[in-house]
Amino acid sequence: MPISNIVGKHKDLRPFESIEGTLEFMKLLDDAILESSGELRHRLAATSLYRSRTGLLLALYKLDQLSDCVRRSKRILNDLSLIRSALMGQSVEPQREARQEVSVCR
Repeated sequence: MPISNIVGKHKDLRPFESIEGTLEFMKLLDDAILESSGELRHRLAATSLYRSRTGLLLALYKLDQLSDCVRRSKRILNDLSLIRSALMGQSVEPQREARQEVSVCR
């Protein structure tokens, strides 16, 4: 989903001026990371050069780290949305995501 669609949902806001807009952006970033990882894994399977394989493995490692941080950020944003809703007296269901063990963002 392009950023313009996110802005369209929140017509008078920019993507990072609301928790929801930021959460949607993080979902897009997570999707892009997943797509990039798949492409790199495909390239890794197709190369036999040591230096290229090493570089691709390093890139995959860094994408995995970024993915962990994005997933953790999405959970934090969801929590913030729930807290805000509770403080404002609204009833909102939390967004569910498959839980994975993730490392701490650094």
